[in-house]
Amino acid sequence: MRAGALTKTSAGNTLTIDTNLQRQAEDLLLLVKLGLATIPVVIGGLLAKDFIAAELRTIPIIATTTLLFAGALWASDRRPGTGTHIGWSAAAMIGLAQMLALIPGTSRSGVTITAALFLGLSRVTAARFSFLLAIPTIAGAQLLLTWDLLTGSEVADVWHMTGGAVLAGISAYAGIHFFIQLVERTGMLPYVIYRLALGAVLLIWFV
Repeated sequence: MRAGALTKTSAGNTLTIDTNLQRQAEDLLLLVKLGLATIPVVIGGLLAKDFIAAELRTIPIIATTTLLFAGALWASDRRPGTGTHIGWSAAAMIGLAQMLALIPGTSRSGVTITAALFLGLSRVTAARFSFLLAIPTIAGAQLLLTWDLLTGSEVADVWHMTGGAVLAGISAYAGIHFFIQLVERTGMLPYVIYRLALGAVLLIWFV
């Protein structure tokens, strides 16, 4: 009887170890997929940042993209999928979609969630991946900004910039929990309404 108990304990411990190893492997794969999805926006930002700053930062463009991508999010959320697994191709396509966020007026989280929903992922999975994707994206943007300031003629306060980047990353991570709770209750409609209202105000008052 004692031998049987020891056998059960050993089997339970083995199962726990296997489960932990599987979870660690899944977390590692998720990190790699986040890295893959971040590459396009980093390359796009490096290549197009001067053009974007000079040509696209206008009220008409911001208002138009705000309205267009609000409509795209609404369309993607009409029939959300049920998928919970993000494959390599899905991660790459979401990463490519994130490049659109370089256009002023385009919400980074909005466009990545839209892409994920069109790919058949559930609202919760789409929102979680989008917010996790914000962390390396914000870090990359901050590094680029820091480099520009350090190599430019303006005096840069590195500590303030670093603190801002850290706070942005923490806020993005903390926002995952609260945003996902909201998404589970209401879907994307409140966010769509907000974007439509913002775009309309920009067109009416500033164009």
